[in-house]
Amino acid sequence: MEFLTNARDDVLKRTVDGFSKLVAAADTIKHEEESFKRFLDLMIHVRENLLQRQSHEETVDRTEFTRTYVSVLQKLETEANKARETIDGYRSKSPWLLPFSPSLMYSLNRSFQAISRLFQLLPLANINFALKINSKADSMINGMGSIGRNLEVSNNAILSKIDLLITGKTGIQQYPMRAKNSASSRSVVYPYPIHIEDDETFEVPQGESEGEMAPNDAGGIKAALPLPPSSTADDITVPRSTVFLCPLTRGILQDPVSVICDHSFERTAIEDYFHAGNNSCPSCGKELSLNGKLELISNSALLGSIVEWRQQNDLITADRNAKIEFLDVAAKVTTNDLESTNEALDQLQALMKERPSCISVATGNSCNLVPKIADLLNTPSAKAPALFTCFLLIAGFSAENKERIGKRGVIKRLLEESMREMNAVAVLLELSKSRIVAQKIAGIRCAIPILISLLDNPSSVVQEMARAILENLSIDNDSTVQMAKLGYFTLFLERFNSREISEETRTSMAEELALMQLMEADAKNFENDGFISLLTDMLSCESSSSKMSSLKCIQQLIAFDGPRSCSLRNESFIPALFSLITSNSAAQSLKQEALDIVISLIALTLPPEFETNPGFRTLFSLNCVQDMLEKIRGSAIDDQLALLHLLLVMAQKSDAARRWIVSDRNSFSCLFSIINLDKIGSVKLSALKLIHCVAAVHPIDASLPPSFVRSIITILDEICSDEELSAVAGIVSHLPPGDESINEILQSQAALKSIHSLISRASKSHGLLENALGALLRALNQSTSQFQKQIGKLVVQADLVQILSAGSSAGSPLAKQRVAMILAHLSSCTVEPSLASSSSSRARRFTNMKWKERETCSVHGSGCSIQRAICLGRDGAVKPLVEMVRMTESGAPEAAFMALDTLFDAGCDLDAAAGTIVESGGAAPILDALEKGATPVREMALDLFSMIRESPGVQETELGRFRGLLLNIVRKEEGLLKQKAGKLLKYLA
Repeated sequence: MEFLTNARDDVLKRTVDGFSKLVAAADTIKHEEESFKRFLDLMIHVRENLLQRQSHEETVDRTEFTRTYVSVLQKLETEANKARETIDGYRSKSPWLLPFSPSLMYSLNRSFQAISRLFQLLPLANINFALKINSKADSMINGMGSIGRNLEVSNNAILSKIDLLITGKTGIQQYPMRAKNSASSRSVVYPYPIHIEDDETFEVPQGESEGEMAPNDAGGIKAALPLPPSSTADDITVPRSTVFLCPLTRGILQDPVSVICDHSFERTAIEDYFHAGNNSCPSCGKELSLNGKLELISNSALLGSIVEWRQQNDLITADRNAKIEFLDVAAKVTTNDLESTNEALDQLQALMKERPSCISVATGNSCNLVPKIADLLNTPSAKAPALFTCFLLIAGFSAENKERIGKRGVIKRLLEESMREMNAVAVLLELSKSRIVAQKIAGIRCAIPILISLLDNPSSVVQEMARAILENLSIDNDSTVQMAKLGYFTLFLERFNSREISEETRTSMAEELALMQLMEADAKNFENDGFISLLTDMLSCESSSSKMSSLKCIQQLIAFDGPRSCSLRNESFIPALFSLITSNSAAQSLKQEALDIVISLIALTLPPEFETNPGFRTLFSLNCVQDMLEKIRGSAIDDQLALLHLLLVMAQKSDAARRWIVSDRNSFSCLFSIINLDKIGSVKLSALKLIHCVAAVHPIDASLPPSFVRSIITILDEICSDEELSAVAGIVSHLPPGDESINEILQSQAALKSIHSLISRASKSHGLLENALGALLRALNQSTSQFQKQIGKLVVQADLVQILSAGSSAGSPLAKQRVAMILAHLSSCTVEPSLASSSSSRARRFTNMKWKERETCSVHGSGCSIQRAICLGRDGAVKPLVEMVRMTESGAPEAAFMALDTLFDAGCDLDAAAGTIVESGGAAPILDALEKGATPVREMALDLFSMIRESPGVQETELGRFRGLLLNIVRKEEGLLKQKAGKLLKYLA
C-alpha cells in the first residue's frame, strides 16, 4: 500500500509539472483571441486545483482507490503533453505568429474536453474535501462552455455539452457513457468517483459524433442540457470496483457493510454469497471468516456519503430541469406579444425565487434575457413590477450580473422610475453593491439629486434604500462632496472623520466645504465633536494648505450657534488658534485668518462664558495676557499689530483682561515704548486704543513719567487720524488724579491750546468730541481760578453751549453730559464772596479796556465776571440746559441739573435765578423729568421745581400738575423721594 501511495504522489507531481509546462507554452502566444485567452486561464485553474489536491491528499488504505487516482492522473498528464505539443507545433511554423488558426483552437478544444472529463473523475478519500475543492473550481467549470464560441456551430454544441456535464459545485457528477463490449446499447450513469480500467474507452453517446450533436425541438437549447437518468440504481451497469457500488450486485449500495478485510458490500448480497459456501472476499480473495461465522460491520460513513451524493444528485437534476424550463420561458419574452411576455415574466419570477440556480443561464447568449427586459422598460404596457423584480433577482445572483445589467443603459430609466416604483429603488440598491456599477450611477448627473430627494419619501423603506444607495456611491470625494452640496452631509462627515483617508483628501474636502453656502439647518450637521477635533488637528499639521482649509471651514461654521458651541467645547480649539497666531514660522495669511476667527469668537461670546469655557479660560488668564505683552516687545510689526488687536478685543469684552493688563506694572511701559518707537502709526494706534480701553474702566495707577504725558500731549498737535486723536484724548481724560506733575502739564498753555484745537476739529466726530471734552474735564481737576478763567474763554470761543442745543447734531448725549459738567464746574463761585466787593472797583476799570464790559448779571450781581469763569445766564446756557433735563440717557439730565443748581449758590439772587429758569421755559421740562425720569433725576427735579414754583412766571396749570405729581409720588413711591413730596404737600396745604 505504501508503494501505491508513493506512486500516486509521483504521478501527481508529474501531472502538475505537465500542466505548468502547458501554461508556460500557451503564455508565449500573445494573442487577443478571446477563446485562446480563456483556454489559458482555465488550464491555470486546473493546475492550481491539482496543487491543492497535492497538498491535501492523505494516504488511504484502499488499493483500488489509489489505482484509480494514478490511472486518471496518468491520462491527465498525457493530455496536457498533447496540448503542449500542439502549441509548440503552431509556434514552430514561423518566427512571426501567423493569423490565429481555427484549427489550432479546434485541437485545443478537443484536448480541453478530454482534460475536463478526466478532471471530474479524480477520486478523493474525503467527500467533504471533494466538495470544497470542486466548489473552488466554480469559475473554471462555469466558463468551460464559452471556449471556441467563434468556431463552427457543431463545435459550440460540443462545448455546451461539456459545460453542463461538469456541474462542479457539489463535486458529485454524472457522466453518461457506454462501457466497451457492453451487451446493452443504452446510456448509463456512473456515480463519482470511478475507477477507469486500462481496457475502458470513452465514447460519445449514440446519435452524436465529435463534430455534431443530435438536434432537438428546442433549437439546440435542450441539447446542451443532458436529461436526468431514467434508469434506477438496480439496473445500472457499473465497473466492479466503484466505491459507491457493490462489487457483487453492481448496484448502488443501500445497506453497506464491511467484512474483516475492510471491503464493503451490500448486506444481503454478501450474506447470500457467504451462505452459498463462499469464504473468500470477492475483492481481494482473503478469507471472510475464520470460525465459520460471517462478521459484518455497518459502514455508516460510506452510507452517509452515498445519501449525501443522492441528495446532491437530486439537486443537480432539479437545477438542470429548472434551467431548461427557464430557457423555454425566457424565449417567450418579446416586445411583440406583451400578453405572453407578461405571463412569461410572472413565470420567470416564480422560477428564480424557487430555484435561484437557474439565474445562471439568464445572462448567457442562449437566453439573452437582460437586454429583453431592458427594452421592455420603455414599453408602457409591460408589467413594471415584474420587470423590476426580474432585474432584482438577476442582479442579486452575482457581481457579474450586476455589471452586465449596468452596461445595458437601464440605470437612467431606473432612476426615472424610482420616483414612482419602490422596486426600481430596490434594483438600484442591488446594482450599487458593485463598485463598478456604483461609479456609473454616481457619474449620471441626475442620480444623486434624485436619490437625495427620495430621503423625503413618505415610505421609510424607500428612505432606507435611498440612504443605502448613497452610501454605496460614496466611493470618492466627488460623490460625497456632491451630496454635501445638495444638503446631505451624513456621508461627507463619515468620510471626513474616517482615519483611513489621507491628509490630502481631508484637505480637499475642507476646501470644498469652505466654498459651500451653508444654511442654519445645514450647520446643525457639523455639531460633531469628531469633525471639530479633526479640524483642530489640521491646525497643527505641517501643510499650510491643510491649515488654511481648516481655518476657512472654521470661519464659516462659527457663524452658527451649534458648531460654534461645539468648537468651544473642544479644549484644544482656542489654544490651537492662539498657537498659530503666535507662531514664528506660520505664514502671515494663516496668522491673520486665525486672528480673525478668535476675534469673531470673542465678539459672539457672552462675557460669563470666558470664565466657564476651558479654551477661553486659558486665553483670558493672567499668564496668557502677560505672554502676549511679552511677545509684543520683540515681535515684528505685523505680529505686534495682531497681538495688540487681540488684546484690545479681549479688553473690550472682559473686565478680567483689563485687570490683568493693569496689574502688570510693565504692561504700560511696554505699550508706551511702542507709542514712542512706532513711526508707521498702525501699531501706535492699536497701543493707544488698548491703553484707552483699559484706563476707561481701571484708572492708571502706575507712576507715569512726565515725558510720557508730554509725548501724549504732543500727539494732539500732530497730523493724525481722528481715531488716533480720540484715543489720545481718551487717555488724557483718564490720567491719574492727584499727580501734581501731570496737573502742571495739563494746565499749561500748550496743553490748553492743544485741547482747544482738538475741540474745534471734533465738531463732526462724536467719539473725538467726547474724548476731547473728557480731556478738558481732566484738566479742570484741581485747577487754579486763573486756569478756569482761561477755560471759560475757551467755552465761549468754541461755542460749546451750542452742543447742548436741543436737536443739534453737534454732540452725542455723552458729549452734552460732559459740556454740562464743564459748565457746572466753571459756573461755580471761584472767589470768596467777601472778596467780591473789594474787587468791584477793579471790575469797573475793565470798562476802559479793549473789550466792552457786559451788562450786570441779575443773578450774580456786578461781581459775576470776577467770581465765576462763566455765567450761565449771561452766556446763554440756561435754556439748552433746561431742555437737556428731558433726556433719558443716563448721566445727561443729572449733569444738567447740577449745572442749573449753581444758579442758587451762596451769594446769588434766588428770585432772579428762579426767574431766569422760568423765563427760559424750564418749568415744563423739569415737570417732565419729575414724572418720567429715573429716581435720582426725579429727586433733583423735585428740589429744583420747589425753588422756582413761587416765581411769577410759573403758570397755574404747571402748579396743578406739580401737585398731582406730588400726590402720585406719595401714593406709589417709597424712600427719600416720598418723604420730600409729603413735606412739600403739607407746606403747600
